[in-house]
Amino acid sequence: MASVAEQIGPTAVWAFQDGPEWSGIRQFGKEVKPFASRDQLRWTSSDSTVQRVVWVSKGIDPIADVVRRAIADDPSIIVILDLDDDDRALAQDFITRRVMNRIILHPFRRMHPHRIRMAQSKIARLSHGFTFSTFALAENFDSNFVPRVRVPHVRALEPVVPATRSNERPIRVGTFGTLRSHKGLKLLVDLVNGSDSIELHVFKGSGLVEAGVVSDRIVEESPDAGLSQIYSQIDVAFIPMNEDLGADVQLPAKLIDAMRAGVPIVTSPTRAIREIAGETVTYLGERATVDEALSLICQAAGLDGKQSRLRFENLATPAVVATELVCLLEQAPSSAASGV
Repeated sequence: MASVAEQIGPTAVWAFQDGPEWSGIRQFGKEVKPFASRDQLRWTSSDSTVQRVVWVSKGIDPIADVVRRAIADDPSIIVILDLDDDDRALAQDFITRRVMNRIILHPFRRMHPHRIRMAQSKIARLSHGFTFSTFALAENFDSNFVPRVRVPHVRALEPVVPATRSNERPIRVGTFGTLRSHKGLKLLVDLVNGSDSIELHVFKGSGLVEAGVVSDRIVEESPDAGLSQIYSQIDVAFIPMNEDLGADVQLPAKLIDAMRAGVPIVTSPTRAIREIAGETVTYLGERATVDEALSLICQAAGLDGKQSRLRFENLATPAVVATELVCLLEQAPSSAASGV
């Protein structure tokens, strides 16, 4: 979001300080300012002629209260709600996975499915426009979440660092990002345990080793390492996703990373991934087995990722996506909610 906003004007990034900092933030070189729920937004410009925009992510409590205070301070601000996941569906999938999860995510938790939708409806009433990571995701939300545009994850345009391939070693498979149950974790575990023909590269602390997987064919990379360099050291990017409702519309940021790097990609045919990657990647079949996944990985290792790189350049660079945000901002004032 910040990379897109910076194409338009001065930008500040604020995040609630309610947990450990996401290690991946260090990849982007952005200053993230800690923020408490009772804090007041501090603007990057004091110029009253500058149009101020508050672009909020996810819309989960207590963000609506923060936005109300910002509106009270400056009624002329434009509020945009960004939705990159269907967090309600992801939470519902989590609850239905096992009984203990229902206890963990009880109705008094702000990440309970019902509370998520209530919070998002609350901030939506204050919003002048909406951005979605994919059109597929937008279909999961009310039709009155308009005007809307697509703002996928973006990455700065960088030259491709060529990879080196050797037939004398296992195929180097990269899965760089957080690994969760809805992100094909079981298939990854089975793949490592079931084949000695691959070497799996992951970020340190991504969840695989923490899940109890021990293998000398797991290579943990530092989250601080440059993405271009990391991707130049693999042969195939492997991005499995489950078939749950939430996972089906979740756009993995690591897909954009792999497309930018121009490496061959094997991934799941979810609605969100198909929308962004098109036919430039190799798709797993439904309920893919380890043998099928391994076969497709071996085939993909002999391909190049030039088409997915080209699609990235056309869809997911900050400059390209910023044009969509500008169009939305031009519509937003006339769509302001009554009384805002």
